[in-house]
Amino acid sequence: DKLFLDISMVENRELTIKIVNQVGMVKEVQSLNGKRSVMEFDVSNYSSGIYYLTIIGENVNTIQKVVIQ
Repeated sequence: DKLFLDISMVENRELTIKIVNQVGMVKEVQSLNGKRSVMEFDVSNYSSGIYYLTIIGENVNTIQKVVIQ
């Protein structure tokens, strides 16, 4: 199973994207440099449940809930 994340930015910036489980364990980290990118995360080995997609960068800090079934 794959999780795709499509990110578009106005300016070239570096972002760090993390997938974190419910107990706070970081499952995966990827970095992005540039204005647009489609990122792919292999979640086939993840247990079913709720995870948090954390996007951190200059003037950006957001968390989105993701459900893996």
